[in-house]
Amino acid sequence: MGSHRVFLMWIGLSLMALMCVQFPTPAPKPSDDVVATSVAATLTAMAPGTGPGSPPAPTTPAPPSPIPPTTAAPEVRLHLVYTDGGLIMAQDAGGGMRRLGTADRVKKVLLTSDGTRVIFVRGTDDEYRRELWVINSDGTGERRLLSAEEIHALHPPEPGVQFALSQVVVVPGTHSLLFNTWVLHEGPGLILSQDLFYLDVDTGALTRLLDRGEAGYEFSLSPDGRWLALGYPDAIDVARLEGAALRDLRRRVFTFPVVLTYSEYSFIPEVIWQTGAEAFGVVLPPPDEMAPSPEPLRIWRVPMTGAPTLLGEFPGGRSGQLSPDLAWVVVYRTEPPILARSNGSDPRVIEARGIGYWSPNSRFFATFTETEPRALLIHRVDGPSVRIPLGGNEGKGFRWISEDTFYLWVGRRGSWRLVRGRVDGTLEDTLATSSDHFSPSYDVLP
Repeated sequence: MGSHRVFLMWIGLSLMALMCVQFPTPAPKPSDDVVATSVAATLTAMAPGTGPGSPPAPTTPAPPSPIPPTTAAPEVRLHLVYTDGGLIMAQDAGGGMRRLGTADRVKKVLLTSDGTRVIFVRGTDDEYRRELWVINSDGTGERRLLSAEEIHALHPPEPGVQFALSQVVVVPGTHSLLFNTWVLHEGPGLILSQDLFYLDVDTGALTRLLDRGEAGYEFSLSPDGRWLALGYPDAIDVARLEGAALRDLRRRVFTFPVVLTYSEYSFIPEVIWQTGAEAFGVVLPPPDEMAPSPEPLRIWRVPMTGAPTLLGEFPGGRSGQLSPDLAWVVVYRTEPPILARSNGSDPRVIEARGIGYWSPNSRFFATFTETEPRALLIHRVDGPSVRIPLGGNEGKGFRWISEDTFYLWVGRRGSWRLVRGRVDGTLEDTLATSSDHFSPSYDVLP
């Protein structure tokens, strides 16, 4: 996430990834088109799965207030959306910047892959409860998809418990999204609902793919939107996503010992989808880092069909980040981290803060310095590293937009500027500015 994702808490250097429907208020009678769309969505959702291991037939919860079906997609294709003081700012392919819609208190923005819809998470008077909204790229059709009350009511009521929005992910090539919820409660720790929902943002059709307790603590969608991995503290499930349905749900395709975090949070391994292959990689720290002789950090490849394969072991490793081709890894240890092939060969010491970002072609690993003066570091698997000074500012929201180009927020709380950078060390002029207190939320298309 993952913001809004499950916490992957690790002693020292850790990678944390994270982060129901109340009966709707009376609304005008929907049009015949809306009714037809809703009925069709319900029949589709109730179709049983096919093949061995199919999950229970998904169900359609009581729908929120009817949403008029969207007609032809707007011609405007957005390139960039971001938050500025809780407002949505947008930039189209021509470079024009403007405020989009009237919503405020926006916490997260997401673009559909065709750039014609902006899905956003909006805050409420309750610090922890959120709403789901959508707006067309030309500024029309701004509407709420799910209120905080409707999200809470997705599950039967329990005394002293409220359900709130957790992960939100756009399904590639669609105007739909996946989301799950977490449990607001008194006391320490994070309680996740382990549910999964599919929402068509154009029609408002909502499908319950997996009910509470049936899904993982968190989910990871493959880049092509075809496969779904569900993560637990001791296993990973997989399934195929076909429209608003899960097919061939296979439980515990990969199992492993629980990793002790010595805290109230559970460790859930990050799923790294292998480029161009129906497989993913997993980095597993030793089950007990404090043991007299801790086990090595292990790297696994898990195919969609067939048995998992151990790629390599790293004695003394505490955590790691695997490249998209699964060929390289950055391993964090008690001493300086190393960059090496995933089988353990060709290791070399690098400078890294404890979290970084692999380029899509797996040639570059970007990270930040741990101490002042702050800088962005671009490590190469086949050459020298590049150091990019940030002038006393923080770097946030790093994102690769091509194999050798990235976006990055540079600044301090309340004063951020978005810049485009290149692996040769070049930082171009400011593309946008934001007054958000923390790192602004943004999404960008290639």
